[in-house]
Amino acid sequence: NGGQLEIGWLPPLLKSANNGKINSGGSGFLDVSGVVTLIDKPKNVSRAYGDIHPDGNPHFATDIHNIIPIAKLISMKLSIIDPSHKSTYEANYKSFATKMEDLTKKLKTQYQSCKGKKVVQYHELFNYALNAYGVEDIGNIEPLPGITPSSKHTLELINSMREQNVKTILQDVYHEKKTAKFIADKTGAKVSIVPQDVGAVDGADDLESFYKMVAQRICQ
Repeated sequence: NGGQLEIGWLPPLLKSANNGKINSGGSGFLDVSGVVTLIDKPKNVSRAYGDIHPDGNPHFATDIHNIIPIAKLISMKLSIIDPSHKSTYEANYKSFATKMEDLTKKLKTQYQSCKGKKVVQYHELFNYALNAYGVEDIGNIEPLPGITPSSKHTLELINSMREQNVKTILQDVYHEKKTAKFIADKTGAKVSIVPQDVGAVDGADDLESFYKMVAQRICQ
């Protein structure tokens, strides 16, 4: 992935593998964040602002618009590592890109139904998709990235949701769900479990079903 998403565990893991090829800068290392325009870059980098990512939001794969340049980069990298199969990688990329372009057109139509919609999310996992399709995130259950929501912050968020008539909470799989349920009970909002990656929930078994489900659950 890149964008420092794996910064806490990947570097020591690669170092322990004792294989220079897969370390950063090696022939077998690939950081796909370089082909994506990262958003939400913090103005200040400090632990006081929570578990922030200095380069920007690394959850860019939730927006289908980013997957084609990522796939192209992977195809190019594989062609360098394994030049004897370059034509196969290129053909597979072209087929994949065509499929994703067709799906992007279909999703654009689907997202039209929720353009201008206001939502709340637990963690800033879906900002790329929300920005791409005109959905507004009015606040997060986390007061800061990686920080457990306090009672004060939760009550402030409830008041904001009531004032702006927000009826959708985007909840991912791996964060606690108790707070989202509490907020939903107080505001009449619906908690929508949205996959943050392929395989995160049943039915999001490949990229196509994943992107369809993200759109459906944001817009429902």
